[in-house]
Amino acid sequence: MTTTAITSDKYNNFESFEAKKLDVFIQLGKDLDEDVLSEMLYTYFQTTEETIQNFKAHFANKDFKSIAHLAHKLKSSSGQLGLQKLHQLCTDLENFVHSESSDNVELNVNKYLTLIFDETHLTTALLSNFLKAA
Repeated sequence: MTTTAITSDKYNNFESFEAKKLDVFIQLGKDLDEDVLSEMLYTYFQTTEETIQNFKAHFANKDFKSIAHLAHKLKSSSGQLGLQKLHQLCTDLENFVHSESSDNVELNVNKYLTLIFDETHLTTALLSNFLKAA
């Protein structure tokens, strides 16, 4: 079975961060007189770091089913926050693990994880800066 090359170029059309998605949480915070956005992002930062560590552990054990589960989890939270590129990377990783049967699974999962780790670091910085400015 042939596969499409997994490179960062495929994701150039996706925004790393779509700020307008967070406007809903900012407005909700105003309505409730609470800092909803800060709480959400704090939780996101914590769970994302745990997810990254779990990705690494499951990859070391070649547990690709658990990697797909983690990708699904990160995909959902990333989508809610407008992290389009990370959302798409996780979608593609999840789909790849569920559908791929080639001998290159480990290599390709590693490529996806590298892209996800890089994008996670970028989006964490973008969200932190957005939160400081909000």
